[in-house]
Amino acid sequence: MTHMIAEKTPAASDSEGNETKLHKRIPKPQKPGDTIQAVTVAVLVSGLLTGILVLQNTRQARIDFLFWSATLPLSAALLLSAVAGGILGFSVAYARKRQINRAKPSAPKIGAETKK
Repeated sequence: MTHMIAEKTPAASDSEGNETKLHKRIPKPQKPGDTIQAVTVAVLVSGLLTGILVLQNTRQARIDFLFWSATLPLSAALLLSAVAGGILGFSVAYARKRQINRAKPSAPKIGAETKK
């Protein structure tokens, strides 16, 4: 989560000669624990909401997926799909992060000799 603060800059004029005020957005520095705290709150809230949804849907349901069919409590199907979605989302994010990191040029190591 990036916090933005506005900084006033000198007035400029538009194409018709009217003065306009320009604002430059500067990111506010984050504390080291801000991101971890936000992720923790998001995970707890989504877990609580998922739990409520599962507890309110306990009747039996027939689930058909491709060539597979099963009758199980609707709450189990909801829970399985939530877990599968979480695993799939994490996997895609992890693969993308690895792809980006591999594309970055590696920095020369300190103390390494350069070839001339």
